[in-house]
Amino acid sequence: MATEKKSFVLFAENGELFDSLDDIKAGKLIKYIFKYVNGEDVQIDDPLLKIAFIPIKQDIDRNLEKWDERKKSRVNSSAYANLKRWHPDLYNRVYKKEITLDDAVKIVESRKKSESSQSDKSDSETSQSDKSDSETIRNIPTIPVNVNGNVNGNVNGNVNGNVNGNVINSNINIYKKDVFDLMEYFDFNELSNPDKLREASMFFNVINNSNQLTHFQKQFTGYKNYKSESGQMRHGWRSFLGTIEEGYVDGGWNAENWQAKFKSLGGVSDNSSSVDAIDNVELN
Repeated sequence: MATEKKSFVLFAENGELFDSLDDIKAGKLIKYIFKYVNGEDVQIDDPLLKIAFIPIKQDIDRNLEKWDERKKSRVNSSAYANLKRWHPDLYNRVYKKEITLDDAVKIVESRKKSESSQSDKSDSETSQSDKSDSETIRNIPTIPVNVNGNVNGNVNGNVNGNVNGNVINSNINIYKKDVFDLMEYFDFNELSNPDKLREASMFFNVINNSNQLTHFQKQFTGYKNYKSESGQMRHGWRSFLGTIEEGYVDGGWNAENWQAKFKSLGGVSDNSSSVDAIDNVELN
């Protein structure tokens, strides 16, 4: 019997069987039953007691199988709910039967280990580069990036370097507001989440230099409007951004035409004013 199961069922109809035995045999039989449910080896020499024990044992085994099935069902339901809320990309793959639920759970565990490792590394880097409390919260720390090359800079200054051999010489003030808007949308801030600050800055640095910034701004506006109007669950932080190996175009922000999806709900795009205003700002 499963060690985590602390109870078992004896049916009322078993009373007739016990009544047919004398008190000594009935006492032995109940002892055999408790030994069995506690996982002990049961050896019955008395033929009568052996016959009496068999139907009770079968009932116990059937109930244990049902209990195991219910337990597995609850675990699976919990796993599906967790995927749908925190890992919608994996949930969709399981729903489409591209991967099994067990595979998805293993991927989640792998992601947790990876995120924990990255977080520990980020905390270590942050502790070494902390500045005095008098610095403004808008003064973003140096952002290191490396994709077959390197990028180093400061959000309040310029970035110079290369990604895949392409020279970068960008004024980061172009997307400074986008960095904080994105973090705020996911309930992060630069003081409590410096690792997210670096990731967001890296994200905008890459998409800006691949001429995707305006496209992102329109998509992000549509995304926020659509999720707000539809009530659908947002992506997780990293699944929304995508991966640097793919230039972040594999992120949730680019998975759909979010402006079109919002319009399909009867919404009106509001990117014409906000994005045009951003494009027309003269930056020094």
